[in-house]
Amino acid sequence: MPAPHAETADRVVSGLDSDPRRGLEDAEARARLLSEGSNELRSAPQVPRWRKLLSQFVDPLVVLLLGAVVVSLAVWLVEGSHGIPFETLAIVMIVLLNAFLGARGHREPVLGGTGRAAACAYLPGGLLGSVLVSGAVASRT
Repeated sequence: MPAPHAETADRVVSGLDSDPRRGLEDAEARARLLSEGSNELRSAPQVPRWRKLLSQFVDPLVVLLLGAVVVSLAVWLVEGSHGIPFETLAIVMIVLLNAFLGARGHREPVLGGTGRAAACAYLPGGLLGSVLVSGAVASRT
């Protein structure tokens, strides 16, 4: 069968040995589930927290702030390193706070880890609809 997206719904359904009104018989659905596996998206591997944290330091503004830390610390040392380098500490605290908040802000994809997928279904009456499927039977190609 050619690519299903390039075919009419009727041709796809008949190519899969299915019925547009009743779907698959229970026995056939179980057989396809065993032979083809469930119709699920694989979730992306989890990004380690340390990598999320380090990724916050590649932003150009953060690199600029880290440069400001170096310059501020150098000026403090050249001037005799009297007292506490408050400017340097303030910039470091801002960069670290930004990194931790940014790393916490990383979110997994909407479907990540759920094993569910949005699919287009052929509904009675020739309508196409979007459904959320889980554990659906994979089609034969």
